[in-house]
Amino acid sequence: MTTIKARYDDLFNYLKVKDCPNNTNLIELYNSHLNGRLKTIKGFQDIASARRWLNAWMIRRRTKTLTDCEGKFKYLNKHCSLEFTIKKQAIWPEQLTKLGINKVNFSEKSD
Repeated sequence: MTTIKARYDDLFNYLKVKDCPNNTNLIELYNSHLNGRLKTIKGFQDIASARRWLNAWMIRRRTKTLTDCEGKFKYLNKHCSLEFTIKKQAIWPEQLTKLGINKVNFSEKSD
């Protein structure tokens, strides 16, 4: 207890940051989605194919539009998570265009 008290400011600094997540729900959500996908896959040929699959899965997750947000997060629907993290002036990656993902519609709330 004395160690926790001595490091209180370091351990609970996240409470001072506005809108900082205070739980691991988002990480657990990604883990459950990933586990669900991996259950249908018997295995990978090698580590390179596993990395390729995981990279493709992450690109798909980041570029798929949100549809099930409710309440104060309803404004996120019809937008992909990439919209809220990529800089508006950034050059659109050629690889995404090759996948048929031609643009991201930035919303006012993504600033």
